Amino acid sequence: MGFTHQQVIQMLTQAAKLRLAGNSWEKIAKELSIGSTTIRTWAQHRYRDLWQQLLHELRQDITEETVNEAREVLRTHMRDLSQPQYSVQAARELLRTHQEKLSQATPVNLEELLAQLIKDYADELQQAINALPTVQVVATNAEAITAGDRAGPT
Repeated sequence: MGFTHQQVIQMLTQAAKLRLAGNSWEKIAKELSIGSTTIRTWAQHRYRDLWQQLLHELRQDITEETVNEAREVLRTHMRDLSQPQYSVQAARELLRTHQEKLSQATPVNLEELLAQLIKDYADELQQAINALPTVQVVATNAEAITAGDRAGPT
């Protein structure tokens, strides 16, 4: 049975998705209702360039989807003020990932970038900071005397 070029492209696209999901050639062939030798030959020889391009594009899609999901989780943690320490950690991670993106991007005006980051995250960061428990440091008498000795004569 012959396949049109469009059918081959559709089958290879589906095969690439299944292969990236960890399926064997036999399972892919069964899913596509073709021989395992056929799909393997298409991918490895006959349409090798197309196969490589499909795998590359699908990997990029998977990576982008994963990054977007991770970013959403971080934003959710950043906004959850029930555990402020995680809010601050999530905010730091978001800022770090922005810095990594910028290091790979073309040069930008840092003042504008900082202003935009402050604008984008100021409220969340301020809420997280406000939600942090206050820590009171109480010096013992001995520590207060030692600190006074270091300060010199008054």
